[in-house]
Amino acid sequence: MRRILFFRSGGLLRNAVLAALVAGGSSMASAELVYNVQSSGEITVHDTSVAKSIPPSAVTTTIQAKSVTVNITYFDGAGVGFNDATLGADRKARLEDALAYALGVTGETSTLDVDILASQSDATGFLASAGPYFSGSAGLQNGSTFTRLTTGSDPFGGVPDLEITVDFGYTWNITTNAPGGSQFDLISVLVHEVTHGLGILSISDSTGASQIAPNVYSVWDSLLRRDTGNVTLFTGGGTPAFAGTIADLISTDLSFAGADATVTFGSRPPVYAPGSFAAGSSLSHWETGSIPGGAIMEHAISPGEMMREYADFEIDALRDIGYDAAAAPGGEGEGEGEGEGEGEGEGEGEGEPDTSIDASVADGFIESGADLTLTAPAGSSYQWMLDGNPLADDAPRLTGTDAQELDFAGVLESDAGAYTCEYDDGSKAVVVAGPYELEVLPPGSLPLAGLIGLAALSTGIVTAFAMRRRRHG
Repeated sequence: MRRILFFRSGGLLRNAVLAALVAGGSSMASAELVYNVQSSGEITVHDTSVAKSIPPSAVTTTIQAKSVTVNITYFDGAGVGFNDATLGADRKARLEDALAYALGVTGETSTLDVDILASQSDATGFLASAGPYFSGSAGLQNGSTFTRLTTGSDPFGGVPDLEITVDFGYTWNITTNAPGGSQFDLISVLVHEVTHGLGILSISDSTGASQIAPNVYSVWDSLLRRDTGNVTLFTGGGTPAFAGTIADLISTDLSFAGADATVTFGSRPPVYAPGSFAAGSSLSHWETGSIPGGAIMEHAISPGEMMREYADFEIDALRDIGYDAAAAPGGEGEGEGEGEGEGEGEGEGEGEPDTSIDASVADGFIESGADLTLTAPAGSSYQWMLDGNPLADDAPRLTGTDAQELDFAGVLESDAGAYTCEYDDGSKAVVVAGPYELEVLPPGSLPLAGLIGLAALSTGIVTAFAMRRRRHG
């Protein structure tokens, strides 16, 4: 259920953004330099007086994504990427699914031009990337996707409103079913990337300077706060500027101050700001592991994970940056389904023991050398196992193999695997807790990177959801 607010910042902010766009309409229509911010961290500059080069083989198709008409131009040649003879149709269908969902949530009714750039296939870089265009004129902006959707006007002639690239060298789930354990879920990734295109992204660098031009920041930037001291990092107005310190950007203490999202989340949602600035991930995502139930715009995703729908507060975050009509699709039907499903589930599950294993790290990923505690449910007569083999204490590095808490004083890469714990829950029967899958990464692999993208995690590999360059920190 959406909460009713007495004060809603999204509408006021959007009016200010649209007023600025209208005021600058004549200059935006004439020739100017515009900047495409891609998930790779690359920023390309385009002169709007020169038509963008499109491959002769490019094909444009028009789809209806809810109430938005989307003109999609595929740059892939015959037989590759989205035009693969066997897989292409399903890949295009999942792209259309992602566009329909994300654009449908905005509640906007307009037209959007989307370029699907030539697909990658080497699986050595980033899973996917996306980005809108920005003007070099001073002010707060959401990018070309927002402007086109909310005003109906094409802000920058000669360039698309959104660009997307995917690396199909990775193992993808291109169906509507849940992904397998080794597959990245294409719908989840594309919804994430399209959402960056909607405006949930920072264009600040590691010093707080704009990556585009002086006094050019995103609306999202203007709503970032450091919790300690309630510091506003970027000022608003006609000439926004960095008002914080470099230490603020790496404080692990940032949040999003949008009024709607704050009320729904229950506090200001935490924003990813690791102690070492991760160009690409920092400031543009939620803090992974800090969102109950998870969220689409967390900074990391792993194979087998599926996150295809926004958390409620993420929809409110879209409202906060200016999408006044943003709402969950099919609210009434969802409410009925949730009520029935929860009632049945609670009845069937009543009395079943909790056999989950708690961990002192989020998501099962930890760097070699870090400390870790795994905790089994309450009981007695514990025996911890790794990949089905009983563990024994190796003090002081490993202790508690016959206790409720298993403690690591510095994990090793050889500690990776599936942890279970046999114990007596009081029923005099042996209960097995887990498994808990632990992935141990080399030192320096975390935080995960990927400007406006998701970090892709797989065994022994940390990559980022941005386009062409490997990024490890």
